[in-house]
Amino acid sequence: AGSFGYDVIKQQQDLNNPNGHLEPHPFTESNDFLVPRKWKEFWHIDGVSNSFTSGIIPQGHIMQFTLLVGVLLKDLPHEFSGNLAVYPGSHLAIQDFVNQHGIDPASILETSSSDEAAAPQKVQLPHPPVQITGKAGDVILCHWQLAHTVVPNASPDVRYCVYFRFHSSQRQLGKFRPESMKNCWLEFEGIQKLH
Repeated sequence: AGSFGYDVIKQQQDLNNPNGHLEPHPFTESNDFLVPRKWKEFWHIDGVSNSFTSGIIPQGHIMQFTLLVGVLLKDLPHEFSGNLAVYPGSHLAIQDFVNQHGIDPASILETSSSDEAAAPQKVQLPHPPVQITGKAGDVILCHWQLAHTVVPNASPDVRYCVYFRFHSSQRQLGKFRPESMKNCWLEFEGIQKLH
């Protein structure tokens, strides 16, 4: 309950889904988000069901989008401060894996780690993770297919960042578009012209 006697979670649920019950995210009850010890191996792609999205994204459903945009709300000058860590070139490695092996694009998403005990990942990521640092107001642009993870926070500060998901006008909102996994730049006309 909030400081004025309001049940904040209940109020939020009523606003988001007044005609039904909305299950709270697994981390709502406890604000103790624990990053796995082997965080470098715990990469994922947003919009894919995994242990963090249980109850939010149905198992086997892919909520694909085009571009992830993050805005730092507070300075993040140091590593190991709860940073977003991205795997450079992983979006292309996933594209190449799909094309080279002639597989169904949806099946590649099984490589997105869902827990520390996940089987060895099929895609070999070309580079180690890079921790994002910056100043309040800095903008982070990530391709939907870019593998990423969260880094443990050993600092005394909370990391504040807001994320937005942009969808190309060429796709239905939140729908899976398999052909965009085979061609990373399918929805990026400006970049297509550079290749």
